[in-house]
Amino acid sequence: MSPDEFNRRIESFLVAMRKQLKEALTEVLEQMAEYARSYHPYKDRSGALTRSIHAEVNDLRGNLLSARFIADAPYASEVEYGTSPHQVASPVYLKGVGWRYIEVHPGAPPRPFMRPALEAHRGGLPTVLEQSLLSAAREVDL
Repeated sequence: MSPDEFNRRIESFLVAMRKQLKEALTEVLEQMAEYARSYHPYKDRSGALTRSIHAEVNDLRGNLLSARFIADAPYASEVEYGTSPHQVASPVYLKGVGWRYIEVHPGAPPRPFMRPALEAHRGGLPTVLEQSLLSAAREVDL
C-alpha cells in the first residue's frame, strides 16, 4: 500500500469513526435521558422537570464532538442534590396545607434522577465506543 493510499484510508477511517461515534453516543445518551424521565423519585406536578431532561451530541470544529446528558429546569440541581434549610421570599406549597408564606424552608432531601440513569448505563459506554471503532474500521476496510 502506498503512503498516499494509507493516508486516504486513515482519513476515511476518521470520518467513518466520527459518524459512528456520534450515532452511538446519541443512542446511549437518549437511553439515559429516557431512563431519567421514566424512573425518577420526585413528584412531577407540572412535568417541567421531566420535559427538561434531554441529551445533546453536537459537532465542534475539527473531529471533536460535544456530548451532554442534562436536565435544564432551573430547579433540577435542587431536586438531584437536595437543599439545606434556607430563607424563602415567595409562597411555598406545603403538602396537606396548600400555598403558604414561610420564613425558613426546612430543606429538601436529595431525590437523584440523573445519577441513577448514568450509573445504569455507565457499563455500556465502553462497549458502544469499541463497537463504533470496529464498525468504522470495517466500513473503510482496515
